[in-house]
Amino acid sequence: MKVAIIGGGPCGIITLKILAKFVQDHGGFEFQPTLFEATDQLGGQWVYREETSTPSSMYASLITNLHKAQMPFSDMQMSESYPGYPHHYQILEYLQNYLVHHDLMSMVKLSTLVTSVKPNDDGTWSVSHQKSDQWKEKTSTDEYLPESYANVETITDTFDAVIVANGHFLVPRIPDVKGWRNFAGISDHSHNYRHPDPFSGKTVLVVGNGWSGKQISEEIENVATVYRSWRGWTKAEANGKHLPDISHVDEDGEFHFLDGSKLKVDMVLWCTGFLYTYPFLDESIIQCKRNPKEISPVYKQVFHPDFSGKLSFPGLPFVVIPFPLFEWQAIWIAYVLSGKSNLPSPEEMRKDIENRDGYPTDVSIHEFGRPRQVEYGQWLDQQTEGRATGSFKLKKIMTDHGDRDRAAVTAGVDIT
Repeated sequence: MKVAIIGGGPCGIITLKILAKFVQDHGGFEFQPTLFEATDQLGGQWVYREETSTPSSMYASLITNLHKAQMPFSDMQMSESYPGYPHHYQILEYLQNYLVHHDLMSMVKLSTLVTSVKPNDDGTWSVSHQKSDQWKEKTSTDEYLPESYANVETITDTFDAVIVANGHFLVPRIPDVKGWRNFAGISDHSHNYRHPDPFSGKTVLVVGNGWSGKQISEEIENVATVYRSWRGWTKAEANGKHLPDISHVDEDGEFHFLDGSKLKVDMVLWCTGFLYTYPFLDESIIQCKRNPKEISPVYKQVFHPDFSGKLSFPGLPFVVIPFPLFEWQAIWIAYVLSGKSNLPSPEEMRKDIENRDGYPTDVSIHEFGRPRQVEYGQWLDQQTEGRATGSFKLKKIMTDHGDRDRAAVTAGVDIT
């Protein structure tokens, strides 16, 4: 079976490995996978690029908020020489070593941008792509997409199935704050953050309380006066520089907050996440929603219900331990495509999608957390003869995402 994998980040890499080695690991079925990566290097967001007009959202000082014992794929641990919380370049090194270890590069097309994915009447897929070594920035309120240069030949190949693993750290999400365009200072998104130097001597508002918001704020505080604002703020967290969500921005560009306070700043940095984007798929096939951030329709976080398992989207969940989750989903995809596991009917899948796993409509169905990832892994095991989570010890890897030291202790490993 010929399978196209779109995206060369960790999710695409482990999916390629699972398919490439499926016949020797599980027997009876052989895949012919091809991975398309638009840039010149595999690794996805773990490829640090100094230029901001690129797909990378990595900043220079980033270290992981997960212990190295929690992060790797099941068949290759991270180097003992790495610190407990590796630097981003060490994660990239791990991924590159993984590719070499499994001899996967012959199945990869680098600097190849997929421009169109269309279903054919016979159940196959037409995948159009362009070979280009350059990227061109394209920006609007909701878009930050790679665009090949003119006069590049478009090639169309036919595949039996398509796996979309292009990640979701490309298109910045900026909340629709009333009047925020009245702000005349510098406004930017964490996608473009690399170093604290441009903030030196400024008064800065950092919006968002995820890992990047926290780490970037701590770094900028060394050179600037920093205030932080986030949803879910409580009075117990108030200290003069920790503020609740933004109410609005007035005509003078002053920020007003839900507790009645207000603030004038020189710069705003939005650490407010990213949106899903699939510019190569028609909107009649998949819809990307903004509030809440999710895509539809997908069954159990992976499969489109209308194509017999031949169109899948691994890597959607967030607030997860990602590498193990990618591996579990890749195994389920391989089981479905090989016929070792069956999907419900399209009607049953759509009914399940409508039920939203009990999630309210204002919360993204892709937002997980520890208990849900454990439950999801157990469910995937039921679909794959217990192979999805395999050697992973669910309770061991599922530790606190926010407290790095506690995560290490809970995982039963030393902090190094």
